[in-house]
Amino acid sequence: MKTVESGIRAFMTAAKQEQPDRPTMPNEKLRLLRASLIMEEALEQCAAWGVRVMVEANQVEPDGLVQIKGNTKENMNHSFAIIGADGKELPVDLVEIVDGAYDQVYVSIGGNIAIGFHNNDAGFQIVQDANMGKFGPGAWTDDRGKVQKPKDWAEKFLPNPKIEAMIKEQQAA
Repeated sequence: MKTVESGIRAFMTAAKQEQPDRPTMPNEKLRLLRASLIMEEALEQCAAWGVRVMVEANQVEPDGLVQIKGNTKENMNHSFAIIGADGKELPVDLVEIVDGAYDQVYVSIGGNIAIGFHNNDAGFQIVQDANMGKFGPGAWTDDRGKVQKPKDWAEKFLPNPKIEAMIKEQQAA
């Protein structure tokens, strides 16, 4: 069986999509494509779960960033509903949940490949270790059921420096 990364590389080769040899900054076209694919798959996944997502842009900043208005955590402001416009609960589609999860993996790992990042298994392990670090002393679960990081999590588990080191190592190769 192929690895996830090799399977996605095969798809990208067939689609004639660029796969740089080392990490490189993406151009505008690639950035917009990847953002569009990620958003499309995320919204499809929400629909499969029977959840409608509502987002309201209420301000565009001078740097082009859109400020989002909604009812959840700061900087992650979206509204969610399980009731459709007709007042009925939205349907859940188990097949589409599973398919959508793999589509999200495809788009996410494809994005890493598109910028020239290699060894996604090692990158995943760094993020896995960081996520498991949330279960140390001081961890807690919020009212939505999301596990929150303990106060000292960043100094012990922050994945960014390790990922940055991987990128620099790959760029130097």
